[in-house]
Amino acid sequence: MKVFDIKDHNVFITPETLSIEIFKNIFTKDKSKDKTYANDAITFIYHTSDSNSPYADHSLEEKDARVIEEVLVDKKFKVTKEIDEARSIYKRLVLSPLERLLESTKNSIQDITDYLNEKTIDPDELKTKLDMMSKFSKFINEYQGLEKTVKKEKEATKGRVRGDVDIEDRYNS
Repeated sequence: MKVFDIKDHNVFITPETLSIEIFKNIFTKDKSKDKTYANDAITFIYHTSDSNSPYADHSLEEKDARVIEEVLVDKKFKVTKEIDEARSIYKRLVLSPLERLLESTKNSIQDITDYLNEKTIDPDELKTKLDMMSKFSKFINEYQGLEKTVKKEKEATKGRVRGDVDIEDRYNS
């Protein structure tokens, strides 16, 4: 499902996404003519959640601050509970299980970096995270192989109609 579109360097919400209550609420609450808050909210959600965003490799805290400072119109934009919930829903809709796993792994790497820079996490916790990351790398390789196999199978079974046109699954386009 395509949740947002990017056109002319702007993030737009698709009509299908407006059928999801939390996204609809963000837009209906904004009574301004130009929908500045709603547009900032959607842009914020995209840039802090999507693996294709230029901010994808930043830490969680850094993403929020940089997107507000560098991208949004309202530099005093506040991340509300509703925005966090919409961000979680967006991630569930657009990120594959592998992408969610990689995001969690990146967050663990950031925790380790913080520990090495500031020594803020417990050494036992650090050992646990390093052990988990070692196991993740093996798991990710296996998962990627399986994901490629599933994609090949989908391609092989994709339907065709008269005129040699592909039948697309409307939820995977």
